[in-house]
Amino acid sequence: MSDDLQPVKEFLQRASYREARSLADLPSYLAPELEKEPLADIGAPYQVGCVVRGELLPLSRLLSGYIDDSAGEVLLHYESGGFAHTYSLRLYRRSGAGAELVSGSYVPSALVSGADILGLVNSQLRD
Repeated sequence: MSDDLQPVKEFLQRASYREARSLADLPSYLAPELEKEPLADIGAPYQVGCVVRGELLPLSRLLSGYIDDSAGEVLLHYESGGFAHTYSLRLYRRSGAGAELVSGSYVPSALVSGADILGLVNSQLRD
């Protein structure tokens, strides 16, 4: 886990990112990646459990997003429902017309801000 978090640490330490307040704020080059695993928007309903009743919803929901336009990178923090409720970080880098996954890691809980994420990453890299 620690080795995978180094690019996230570098992204957050640059502090040249802006916060995404919704999926609509994310750059268009990220769309093909998000189609692979659809996300519900911040605060929107999503599939919290394994049992599907009624409308099919995305299995994951965006908690926060951070965009560094100059570096062509996007950090997403999201939660996923199911038997084991999980929280994840994914760092994407622009690649041609799309994006490539640079780093992906589970984290123990929902984190409120970029500073909180950096604090967690720093503690994981020290271990």
